[in-house]
Amino acid sequence: MECIASGILLPGGPGVHDPCEREPTDVLSHLSAQQADAITESAQNALRLLAFGQLYKVLNMDPLSASRPSSRLLEGCHKRLRDDVGSDDRDFIKRIKGDFDHRLVFLVSL
Repeated sequence: MECIASGILLPGGPGVHDPCEREPTDVLSHLSAQQADAITESAQNALRLLAFGQLYKVLNMDPLSASRPSSRLLEGCHKRLRDDVGSDDRDFIKRIKGDFDHRLVFLVSL
């Protein structure tokens, strides 16, 4: 779609070459300028619809219903609740800080 929408089929564009032919041959050279323009415009419109999540319009079908995901799919996705920082954590932080301060004073005194 992107290639066609870029104008590859338009007059002056590179065209679509047949890899099986020895001589460079544009396989779509039989298209008129109006036909090439219409195909390019349709491809651009299809890309626009795809970009805005309207693939169902490109495929000419009814939109899919926006159903909620089942709870079975969400079962393993819950985060564990964090416990409040308890006194054990505060004591640990104070002890580490005290050890660091003690070692720092020792190193400075050398």
